[in-house]
Amino acid sequence: MITHMKTKSGLQPLAILVGLLLGIYAGYAAGSLLYVIRSPGSRYDVLGFPTLPPFTKLDIPSQTVNGVTAKIEGAYADPSRVLFIIHLSQELGTHWTPETFLAYANGQQIGVYGYGLNLIPGEKQNYLMVFTPEDWLNGSQLDGFLSVAFTAPTDPTQIFKFLFDFDLTIHPFLTFNPKKTLSVNGVDILLDRVVVAPATTFFYLCYPNRSDENWILTGENITLNMNRQVSNPNMPGPWIYDSAIIEGEQEQYRETGWSPPNEESRCIKLGFPIGDATPNSLTLTLPGLEDAMTTDIPEEKLSLAYQKLVAQGIDMNYSAGPGGTFIEYKRLPEGMTEKDAYRKFLEALGYVRKGPWIFKLNILYFLFP
Repeated sequence: MITHMKTKSGLQPLAILVGLLLGIYAGYAAGSLLYVIRSPGSRYDVLGFPTLPPFTKLDIPSQTVNGVTAKIEGAYADPSRVLFIIHLSQELGTHWTPETFLAYANGQQIGVYGYGLNLIPGEKQNYLMVFTPEDWLNGSQLDGFLSVAFTAPTDPTQIFKFLFDFDLTIHPFLTFNPKKTLSVNGVDILLDRVVVAPATTFFYLCYPNRSDENWILTGENITLNMNRQVSNPNMPGPWIYDSAIIEGEQEQYRETGWSPPNEESRCIKLGFPIGDATPNSLTLTLPGLEDAMTTDIPEEKLSLAYQKLVAQGIDMNYSAGPGGTFIEYKRLPEGMTEKDAYRKFLEALGYVRKGPWIFKLNILYFLFP
């Protein structure tokens, strides 16, 4: 959905909904490494990674292509991510190319929905690579090969391609099933499952969602606190169950080895790029839910919302058509931004469920009940 705002200066694009969800969607949409993480003193802070467990040193010979030598300095894998640190004898570009991929030893490529290649700040010619598999890896070892292609800084058509065979230990997930429900302002959210690896954590969350609704987690302060690490999520889902989806299409969302706790809910798998090999405790904070179905708003609901807004000093007009959604702000209280006014608009429509839902778990309890 593209949203526009009409002001005295004319029409200009506005992605307010995207802005409200930026903390959730940015890393997922781009497959980027630039996640919002605060872990002081880490060499990966600038790239958005907290301190990871020690990388495995791989006994792999270096390779030289057109005068540039590449060597894998270390690697890490868990079921949901594979990382490499590669050292080059000279700095090259970081543009993605189709010749960069991860594969099993038999040549079958490992499908990924997230990929990143970034030069590590302050470490000359050291690159951090991240692959996020579409399907979690199985087993205790990953026997495969890495094809990585760098571009020349002055000529992106010049490719330096390197192939590395490797055998890498897969750090397993620890799985916990708290089955914990929190009710805030009449809305129940269930924390059904938590899986934790040394550098990744996933939460399986379920909450009510009718067929005429589209409730999504929202807020810029969705956070996970774990063993002195603090992180925002790096992905918003995927949905792993939704009662509003017809049965014939439901299977594509199902996850092997997991089933929904009830039939009247939406369930998502919320991921964070931090974890711990020996987790002690964690706190997950969810600020709120928002109904994303804001394009086709009934006139009666709009009229009631306008009345509430006028009482708050907000005079605006909303319209939707084939060309998109348009909002005209005629008058706002002093000091109120148009983004804040849009939030008030959603609240007046009843499209916001305020939290926070704060889940606090003592992991040691699940290990030693």
